[in-house]
Amino acid sequence: MRRFAGLALAALAAALFVSPALAGEERGGIRYFGEFMAPSSDYKVGDTQTKLTSTLGVGLGAYVKANDWITIDFDVKFLKPEVRRAANGEVGKKRVRVLPITIGPMFHFGDGDWHFYAGPELAYMNYGKISEPENVKFKSQLTWGVKAGLDVPLSQRWSGSVAVEYIDAKMTVDMDGGPDLKPKPVIVSFGATYRF
Repeated sequence: MRRFAGLALAALAAALFVSPALAGEERGGIRYFGEFMAPSSDYKVGDTQTKLTSTLGVGLGAYVKANDWITIDFDVKFLKPEVRRAANGEVGKKRVRVLPITIGPMFHFGDGDWHFYAGPELAYMNYGKISEPENVKFKSQLTWGVKAGLDVPLSQRWSGSVAVEYIDAKMTVDMDGGPDLKPKPVIVSFGATYRF
């Protein structure tokens, strides 16, 4: 799956620096985000419940213009929520890395400098592992998501940005018959965009 991330980065770079189809003076932009992730589901078997907690994180994104109303957006986010497991009145918790990498077309609406956008995403979910008290690995996953956002101009080159996205993600323990944790997160991003 690392190949997917590399191909996505190469496609973004090629579109930004080579494509003659980029429209107008603005060719694209870079987004710097703070992130809030709220899982919308959990996993329960009998009296044992496993869930991913809400958490804060950081993100970096870029987009290129295909024309005046379509951009190709690419984002990477770094989050580290807790995996909590409750059974027989006892709660165990460990943090795990969650690294969503997304790419997709965004369709822009409205007139003037305010840019409202929305569109589908291809999402690659990369997970870390829990090493204590036992070594638990999670399988990476290729899935889908949707995103909507708003850029509000602050100056000639800078905009304030906010976005909300849903990713249909699950975390499967990397073993035969391993359980699925289905966080299906809603992620709220807030930050700034530099346009060039």
